[in-house]
Formats: sequence, structure tokens, C-alpha cells
Amino acid sequence: MTSQFNSFGGRIKLSLSLIAFSFVIFGVRLVNEFNLNHLLIIGLVIIGVSSYLVHIESDDIIIVSCIFILSLSLLYHRTLISNYIIGADVHVEYYWTQKAIQNTALPESTDHPYASILSVQILYPIIVKVADINLTDFFKITYPLLFSVVPVSTYIIYRRFWTKETAFFAVLIFMFNFLYFKKMAGLVRNGIAEILFVLLILAFLKSRDSRFAYLAVILSVGVVVTHYAVSYFLILLFGIGLTTIILMGGLNFGKINGRLAYPPLVFILISVVYYTIIHTSGVSKIYGLFLNTLGSFGIISMSDGGSIHWATVDLPSVYHQIMRYLFYASQAGIIIGYLKLSIDKLSSTWMTRRLEDADIDLYHVLSGGIFVLIFASVTFPALFGKGSFGFPRVYQISLLIISPYAIIGFKKITGIIASIADIPSYKTTISTFLLIFLLFNSNVVFEVAGVYSNSPSISQDVLDGDENIRNQIMVSSVLLTEHDVHSAKWLKSHNQNGKVYSDFWAMHGVLTSYGGLRYDDSINTRVATLSGLDNRMNRVSVNDIRTGYVYLRSFNTRTNLMIDYLTTWELKKLKVEQRHKIYTNDKSPVYYSQ
Repeated sequence: MTSQFNSFGGRIKLSLSLIAFSFVIFGVRLVNEFNLNHLLIIGLVIIGVSSYLVHIESDDIIIVSCIFILSLSLLYHRTLISNYIIGADVHVEYYWTQKAIQNTALPESTDHPYASILSVQILYPIIVKVADINLTDFFKITYPLLFSVVPVSTYIIYRRFWTKETAFFAVLIFMFNFLYFKKMAGLVRNGIAEILFVLLILAFLKSRDSRFAYLAVILSVGVVVTHYAVSYFLILLFGIGLTTIILMGGLNFGKINGRLAYPPLVFILISVVYYTIIHTSGVSKIYGLFLNTLGSFGIISMSDGGSIHWATVDLPSVYHQIMRYLFYASQAGIIIGYLKLSIDKLSSTWMTRRLEDADIDLYHVLSGGIFVLIFASVTFPALFGKGSFGFPRVYQISLLIISPYAIIGFKKITGIIASIADIPSYKTTISTFLLIFLLFNSNVVFEVAGVYSNSPSISQDVLDGDENIRNQIMVSSVLLTEHDVHSAKWLKSHNQNGKVYSDFWAMHGVLTSYGGLRYDDSINTRVATLSGLDNRMNRVSVNDIRTGYVYLRSFNTRTNLMIDYLTTWELKKLKVEQRHKIYTNDKSPVYYSQ
């Protein structure tokens, strides 16, 4: 290990990763202070170029170190933008963690899903207290450090079956996907669950050792109490896996059925017991848990997060079309790679690093379970729709398992092409693909080409009057301004339990976190979304405003628009001039309506 770090090649590869990290950190600072993105773009390019160099004559310790640094660079280029938390769901997690820190006890009532998520109620507060950091720094700095365990652990998993190059490329496939550094940066409880999930898979693969079998049980409990939707997904996945194990006696499963089935079975039992007790009123509600499990795997949705939407929505430029085809290419590689290994299995030819069949078959069964779930969600959309976990999160978790098949598929495709034409080696071809894939996913290509980009990390020009209003909506929904936070904090300290009216993204964002106002669709709340459309749940029309506060964020005053999710209506319908302005910082005022 020491010789590898001291070798010239090892130092070069680590230095390249550290240079990329430095460029990203200083580049983010320049974007925040001066909206200059040149250094950040160079850092992202260096990260992409690392795919050409890191795997060459490197030991695993070098590759793992580089993966960790590259992961931090990608996550920090997102989370360190602005001085406040960034994302959507993270605001609700901030609210409940803040309450846990203030109360120093678990909530007595579990009427809200977050009240029973122990990562939010116990883990985050402990880290904040022990590390003596503020809550914002935990979400922006500490969480990316923890989440970078995921690509390191997946590399270790892949290395049990594949070569260093295949394992490294497979990790980059899901790290360079925007879901990794964009979505997961704002889905902290989901990220903690993924950490436990990859550790659980590692324990599964060693479950013949009783110590790891017990560890698998402990990690199962950790996943269940960390994120309910991830648990629902794994209940389906492991259920399919167990069924497959039972039905595949012809593949030498007979001798290991018990040991192989034990950890997944325990996970399912723990999940059923926990959610039956916590979220329902008895065993009679298990059927409801089953429906929740199906509903949480929603990949077919026509909404912005749905797979059909991604495949059919009109795109604003040819560059976005190219990005869509890059995703198609990665999916084609996954399918071809899985089919190739399935055929190899049937012909008794298997992976480059052969272990005991139990480990190999278990991994392949879990991978097959993911394909079954995706096929089922497309075939039976009625089962996987409303209130779903959502395609982006399902796909992100799935990639942790199936990414190696993309590399195997690419290798097969390049081998076929190389037999009829003179092309670079498959390693060079895949490295080139990964570099291009990252530059599109990070929006660097869109920024350089001057087309639609919704990444506040690359550019914040959109906040200064971009003509594309949808672009402004998307960026302002995740990027808080100093004025928005100050007015939300003022409202938090001066509000005397009055009703607060705002647009959707203020309610679901800054008012929940820094304003300390609870929002939930199914519970009476002091926050209501103003809608220019119909009355729905906590969404009320401007004509229904009663005594209370009216909060406007910078986006509202800058564009003279209010937002109900993605629907816009004119601010003048609110008739704010007829309401008493009681606080202003020029950009984010607060009114009082009587």
C-alpha cells in the first residue's frame, strides 16, 4: 500500500484528483462571489479526464482514494453553492432535525413520516452535537463526506467479481450521472439509506460467515428506520430475489438455499413488523403496507420524474437531444451486458474473478430483480403511479447494482465494431464516453453552448432575468437567496401562530427550513400555498386569504409571478398593495392581511 502511494504513478493519479478537488472548491467560491464559472468548469473537465488515467497500473487503494476525492468534488460542486442548504426535500429534513435538536427527545406522535425516520431524529442531531457544527454545515459539508462511502463501497462490491478497470468504470457511470450529484445532494435521508444499502449488499455477499449474517440483520434494521421508501423498494427487490432462489434449484441453489435466503428474508420481516407498528394500527393493515410498497415504486409517471416523460418530452436544443441519446446508450449497454452474462452463466462461463457460486448467483439474482421491477412498472402502470418514490431515486439505487453491466455491454459492442473497423481500445472508448457523459450531465456543455441550463452550480445568470421562466422556476426552487432566508427568519421570530400564505416553493423550501413552519399535505398546518387555480388540500385561492401573513420570496418580486408547483399566475392578483407591509429587505417582503 505504502509503495503504491510513494510510486510516481500513484502520486500523479492522486495529485490529479486533488487538483480537480481544489479547482472545484475555489471554482464554487468564485461562482458564489462573482458568478465566474471558468475555474469550476476546468475542475469538472479534469474529473472527466481522470477516467483515462486512474485505472492505469493502479492498485485498488489508489483507485479507492481517487474515487472518494472525485465523489467529494462532484457533490461539493452542488452543495457548496450559496451559503444555505440546496435542494427540495432537504428543507423538511432540516425542519425535523432542528426540532429533534431543540427537544432533545423523540417526538411523541408519529403522525408525520419524518417523525419515525431515525436518521433525521437521532443520527443527524448526534453528528451535529458531537462535531459541534451548525445544521446547515452538516447538510452542505458533512453529508457529502458520508455519502462518498457509497461509490467506494460499490467499487469493493464490483471488485469481488470484475477487473479493476470494469469496477472503476462502473462506479463512474453512476457518479457521472446527474442524479448522483444533483438529486442526491438534496435527498439526505435517501443518501444515508444508500450507504447502509451498499454495506448490506457487502454483508449479504459474505453471509456464509455468521458474523456477517448478524451484521446483515443490523444493517437491515438501519435501512428500515432510515428511509421508508428505500425499504419499500428493497422489499419488492428481495421478494423477487427470494422467489427466484426458490424456483432456481437447477442452478445449484439447493445446497445454499438457507444461507442465501436468510438475510433478504430477515429484511422483509423487519420491514413488515416495523412499518406495521409505526405507520399503521395493527397487523390488519399489512395489506395497506403492501399497497404502499407498490405505490412507492413509481417509474412510469408522466410527471417530470417519470421515465416516459424523460423519453418523450420535447427538449429545448439539439444538445439536450444528444444528452438523451447518451442515456439511451448507457441503458443499451446495461441490457446487452446483462444478457451477455446471463448467456455466459447458462454456458458455465462466468466472470473474470470467480468466487463461490453463491455470491455470484445472489448478485445476478438481485440484478434480475431490478429488471423485473422496471418491466413490471412499465407493463402495469396502474400499480406504480400516484404518490410514488419516483423514477430518479429508483434509477439511482438501481445503478448501484446494474452499472457494471453497462461496461460489460460497452466492451462487447466495441469488440464487435473493432472486428470490422479500426477503432481505439474499449478502455479509451469508454473513457471518452464517460468524459462526454459528465460534461453533459453537469451542464458544462449547455453553458458553453449558451443554451438552456438549470444548474445553479454552473451559472446563476438565470436569477438575473433569464427569459425562460421555467428555467427561473427550476433554479429558484432549489437555490435560496440571502433575502429569502432573512425574511423567513424574521417571520419565524415574529409570527404569533398566525396563518402564513406563500407560493409553493417558498412553503416547501425556505419557510419550512429557516422559517420553521411545518408543511404536510395531510395535516392541518399553519402554511398554505397560494394557488391561482382550484382549492386543493392546503392550496387556497387568493380570494380565500384570511387574517395572516403573506410571504413573498425574491423570485415573486423579481418576476411578478407566483408559483403553484410549476403553474404560474400574476402577482397582481394577490393585490399586495392592499395588504400591510410589515417587513421588507427590498426583495423578499412580508405582508399582513386582515
